[in-house]
Amino acid sequence: MDSCEEYARRWTKKEDVQLDTLSEWIKSIRGLLLSRIYRLKSTVNTRFESIFKYPDVITELNYLQEHYVITPADKASNNYKFTCKKYYFDSLVKELGLNSTPGNPTYTPTNLSASEIIDNHNSAFASFGFHTKNLDLDLPYLYCIPKMHKNQYKQRFIAGSSRCSTKSVSILLTKVLSEIKSGLQKYCSTVYSRSGINQMWILKNSKELLEHLKSTHFSKVHSIKAFDFSTLYTTIPHSNLKERLAKIISNAFTSKYGNRKYKFIVVNYDKTYFVKEKSDSENKYTETDIQMLNFLIDNIFVVFGGKVFQQIVGIPMGTNCAPLLADIFFYSCEAGFIQSLVSEGKGYLASDFNFTCRCMDDVLSVSGPRFADCLGSGCPSGLGVGGTTETNNSASYLDIMLSCGAGGHMNTSLYDKRDDFNFTITDFPFLSGSIPSSPAYGVFVSQLMRYARAGTKCADFVLRAGRLSDGLLGQGCVCDRLASSLGKFYGRCGELVMQDDVPLSRVVDDVLSWTIWAFQPEIVLYVFRGGGNRMWHFCRIGATGVACKQETLALPGHLDLGREVKKLAAFLDIQLSDDLIRDITQNCLFPNLKQANDEIKEFPSEIQKFIKEQTEVIPDFQNPNIFRKGIVGDWKNHFTVAQNEQFDVLYQREMKDSDIEVCT
Repeated sequence: MDSCEEYARRWTKKEDVQLDTLSEWIKSIRGLLLSRIYRLKSTVNTRFESIFKYPDVITELNYLQEHYVITPADKASNNYKFTCKKYYFDSLVKELGLNSTPGNPTYTPTNLSASEIIDNHNSAFASFGFHTKNLDLDLPYLYCIPKMHKNQYKQRFIAGSSRCSTKSVSILLTKVLSEIKSGLQKYCSTVYSRSGINQMWILKNSKELLEHLKSTHFSKVHSIKAFDFSTLYTTIPHSNLKERLAKIISNAFTSKYGNRKYKFIVVNYDKTYFVKEKSDSENKYTETDIQMLNFLIDNIFVVFGGKVFQQIVGIPMGTNCAPLLADIFFYSCEAGFIQSLVSEGKGYLASDFNFTCRCMDDVLSVSGPRFADCLGSGCPSGLGVGGTTETNNSASYLDIMLSCGAGGHMNTSLYDKRDDFNFTITDFPFLSGSIPSSPAYGVFVSQLMRYARAGTKCADFVLRAGRLSDGLLGQGCVCDRLASSLGKFYGRCGELVMQDDVPLSRVVDDVLSWTIWAFQPEIVLYVFRGGGNRMWHFCRIGATGVACKQETLALPGHLDLGREVKKLAAFLDIQLSDDLIRDITQNCLFPNLKQANDEIKEFPSEIQKFIKEQTEVIPDFQNPNIFRKGIVGDWKNHFTVAQNEQFDVLYQREMKDSDIEVCT
């Protein structure tokens, strides 16, 4: 009922009257709505028997539960795999070293019970001044998801729980470490601007990589190499991890001369910051308090099969702060390596690493030929680091394919490793379900933006967009709305594709051309360009092809509409009487068309259907302003100077071989 009052509020605001003016109207509408709702409740049966109560369904579900484990597919969100239960549990048993199997040295059995460990956690965190609020806590469970994209199937082992006993503290440490990481990035940025040497390799995502590429001017790219750490989380010694983190945290509270710079770090709900002297906040922590991190690292446990195991090596599994711990640990190693090169007078070698990036366990080196030789010095040993590229000219990194073009220029395109999977995945939901349709077309636009940002060539964008449109059409999307969404994308983010100065018409043709023939009924398109030299362009589109006809009219002063109506009728093979031609001519004059549009309150059903479809894509289309001024050249009032120059270059190139004269 609030929507009724909200509508009245907007109405009175538009009419500039008080809301009380419509009080009786609001009451009447509410009463009418309530009576209809009551009547519908008594006549419409909205309760349906659940299919999960059907005996045959119950039988099949019991069979599945007995023989399979349903898990998400690795690297393919929203896709699920049925894994043999015996194989699933055998994998976990082997990982933990049960039943006399060698196992992973990351875990070791403990004699402590889960309740004893949880009590120990609560007591230790309380000593640091941190009290957990949730009393119904447990330890994280160890589970795995299959890596189906590997030639020999492997597993990704994960520990997690929604009520983990260390979760609250881990969230707190995540905020603290995020602020420390932000300070490190600012410091390294200053060092780079002054010395020209980069010691911050941390990369957040591929978007940040693309921005970095655009801001870096490569005279010539010599090599592109990618590496990854196969055992990042499970082989880092705890002693090394704690030592490096303690040094980073200590440096965050002190100046470069060793003096105390900050006394507290304040962690609020929406903001974390350092303070020098005092703070009235209750959520402030000293450098000593943050040492609860050491306790967290030493007291990580997982549960499997009723048994408890302690993680004795590696980044703490099942904690929110695990990615940040890995990032800062590796930063310490990488920055120390660069600083050692500089101190040894090898600044020339340190500068070779200026465009070396690392996103978690993936490393990218551009024009750094010595990177592979220095892996042992810049990274801890025993992490299983290795190259993932076979040549020096191209590499896939995150979801970007980088390659050396002609003359050593850098080219990028989108890379999706799921394209190489040996099984089919579903990226987007089918519209035949009960989901709203508008978000599906919004996903289409967002993916187009992703494709355009990732690529330096329009051909790559068109290829990706074409595949996407094919898939969406097969899942119930409508060609018209995809084309409209493509136009919306081009209007908002056209500059991403305009790097090659490719007009929208060509992009639409390339991305959705075949769909026009497959999904559209016969269409007659009639386009007029006004001006001293006037151009009529007739086009009939149907299942058998396109029939086009062009005629240039050179009429002084005014246009003989009657004669042109006759030409159009002849082209369409339609017989018209002289009276009908006069009526059409009179009604097609611009002032009469505009007046009719203003006076006609209801559009024909076909136009109403069109407006409804367009409104779902463009909300402002509900009341379309079909007729504006009727003035040739009014576009100049809307284009900027830069847009005008860009259009002129585009128009001259695309129309250089055409004899059509258009007055602008």
